[in-house]
Amino acid sequence: MQQQILCLRFGLRGERAHALDEVVELLALSRHELRQQEARALKRLRRDRAA
Repeated sequence: MQQQILCLRFGLRGERAHALDEVVELLALSRHELRQQEARALKRLRRDRAA
C-alpha cells in the first residue's frame, strides 16, 4: 500500500504525479489515512537509506 501511495503521489514508474485528492479517491482512503501512510513510507525510506 505504501509503495503504491508513493508511486502515485510522486509520479514514479512512469506515472504522472497525482494530487492528494486523486490518490484518496483511487485508493478509497481518507485524507488523514493517506497522509499517515505517506509519512510512514517516507520515514522508512529515510531510515533505510541511513542504514
